[in-house]
Amino acid sequence: MDYVTFCESLLAKLGPILPDKYVSAGIRCIPGLMNCPFLVLTHQDGRKVPLFPIHELYSQYRKYHWEEQFPDMEFVDTIIDSLSPGKAKERIIHVFGNAQMFGDYMEQIPNRPWLNLRIYYRLYVNERYFFTINNVLMTEWGFDEEALFLFAKQNYERLFAPVCFSLNRLLLNHADFSCMKEDYHTSIDSDFPLERKDLWALSAQLKNVSDWTGFGAMVLLYPQALSYLAEKGQEDFYIMPSSIHELFCIPCSFCPDLGAALDTVVSINQTILDPDDLLSDSVYLYSRETGKISIAITQEQS
Repeated sequence: MDYVTFCESLLAKLGPILPDKYVSAGIRCIPGLMNCPFLVLTHQDGRKVPLFPIHELYSQYRKYHWEEQFPDMEFVDTIIDSLSPGKAKERIIHVFGNAQMFGDYMEQIPNRPWLNLRIYYRLYVNERYFFTINNVLMTEWGFDEEALFLFAKQNYERLFAPVCFSLNRLLLNHADFSCMKEDYHTSIDSDFPLERKDLWALSAQLKNVSDWTGFGAMVLLYPQALSYLAEKGQEDFYIMPSSIHELFCIPCSFCPDLGAALDTVVSINQTILDPDDLLSDSVYLYSRETGKISIAITQEQS
């Protein structure tokens, strides 16, 4: 489905079932809001309520649903539900990003700083669709950024579970990811044996979708996962953000060259990652003693 057909199909499904307080749905740019087309609802009082950027939705559609009929009614019903603050708050999640990801538009979306990163918010539709929340939509719900953060923290713990796997063992199996899923992919809460010399990848898994992992960098906000690794390794460890979806963790004693670790992160960011998945050109340090994370080195310092 091309972009124009995609937009027409979405509006055709959405228009007839809009709540009474909205008179129409359309796709247009909102002055001062991210300079891109949004799915916009028009309120009875004339206000324009931008839901989410159409390019964000279309990009996810091309990635996951290219050969499938879109939108299905489950998707449309979720969009309608998101207009209700009571239902929307159960679907708000937080995601790590960097200031460069949104540039000058960062002030137009609710967000907060975390070390040299930013935390912003998305609306969870299902395992394939997540939409960035903007200030106008947040105000339409009657929330502020602090409320979004509290909702997101509750929802992340309810919807996601931290998971880890050994990159060493994956390589020994010639990058056979089916082996990873069956044998080496494990909940942080389990008694799965970790070896101190292993390089571990840390991510998050949707609890109701066994083969989906993503937004794993948010595990940085959940101390039980990090303390688990520190106790298994019996020392501090470095955190190498491979993307917004995964983190690489390695005990400090097995990483004598911090500059080389940073070079690995930068190389992955520049040669492998989709720009939308890039997190940081930095390496972080987790302290086993304090349970806190700090910046170990950044590209600017090297």
